[in-house]
Amino acid sequence: MHDMNDDFDGDSSESLFESESGALERMLTHAGIGSHYDIPTVVSRIGQLDIRRNSAGISGIFTNGLTALLEGNSRDAASYFEEAYAASRFEPAKVLAAFAYHALDDETAELRCYDEILLRNPHHECASSSKAVILFDHGERRKAFKLLNDALKYHPDSDTLLFTRAKAYFAIGELEKARRDADRCVEIDPRIYLPWELQGEIAAADGRFEDAVTAYTTCIDLRPDIVEHWTAKATMLATLERYDEAKELLHKGLDMHAHDPVFYCQLGLMSYDLGDLENAERFHTKALTIDPCYSHSLFYLGLVYWEQNRYEDACGPFTKALEHDEHGMLRIYLHEIVSAGSELVDMKLNFEARALMDAVIRYDKASDEVKKAADDVKKRAT
Repeated sequence: MHDMNDDFDGDSSESLFESESGALERMLTHAGIGSHYDIPTVVSRIGQLDIRRNSAGISGIFTNGLTALLEGNSRDAASYFEEAYAASRFEPAKVLAAFAYHALDDETAELRCYDEILLRNPHHECASSSKAVILFDHGERRKAFKLLNDALKYHPDSDTLLFTRAKAYFAIGELEKARRDADRCVEIDPRIYLPWELQGEIAAADGRFEDAVTAYTTCIDLRPDIVEHWTAKATMLATLERYDEAKELLHKGLDMHAHDPVFYCQLGLMSYDLGDLENAERFHTKALTIDPCYSHSLFYLGLVYWEQNRYEDACGPFTKALEHDEHGMLRIYLHEIVSAGSELVDMKLNFEARALMDAVIRYDKASDEVKKAADDVKKRAT
């Protein structure tokens, strides 16, 4: 690896980079594992180091960048880190500049940072990993894998590189290769939750639900603050028909996440699957007292009403769910919703049918085909 201090200009803060650059570099790559744009994690890890924070010279500029990053001022942060890198060739400053550009959705500047680092240090872990993610997202898979494989020849035990490659393998359905790399990450450092999380995803995709439960149990132990760890484990338990354990787990999760509707929503889904419509309605209603616009529970509450033949009651939640579905969850249900609208017309509930079809037509994730079908139903409801 290129010595980052070879080009140092003799500023009084030289000891900062001589004594801490290696530790900072490890912190950056370590914090970057799998989600190298997790700015608060990166900065908090850096902040735990015993770094001299004098107000002058490069140290002060770098610290100003960290402060700006913590405050969400990504533009100023990028400027500070670029200045620190230009004066010192301190690679973590350039990596953090890339993070700041990512937060600004400036992929061109972000990629330029990685390219500058790789020009001087062709096998830099964080830059190789991060650039590979961008290449992969742009469909340049061969280049992405080559970049990762070349870097791993120099850093065979890099959990950052191994994890990124594992995610890439998983994305293209190479489950065994993904599992191998994820397992190696866990061997290298079992205290990091992301490889365990990926192990759970791989095991679930491979039908190894007991292994998935084990992986998500470790995730909860390591990071109980992440809601998805609880819900993923509960889903696996339900898949194994271990419903009592799943319910107990979700109620335990509520002790820590009392104001998150997803736990009540999942309890509602489980009750619905077991044919307990009364409790399904109760749980989804409880979720909606926490967040009245929570699209998942709105939609599933509508399904409960529909199952109970309360067709008029179902239309309101269906319509509101479409209005508040920011992440496109309902996209896969649009044909069923249009069919429900057609049934409403057959039942002479024309007002409800028109309102529901209008919501489908306004839904920005609906295809032209679906919108035309909804419009046809709406015309029948006149």
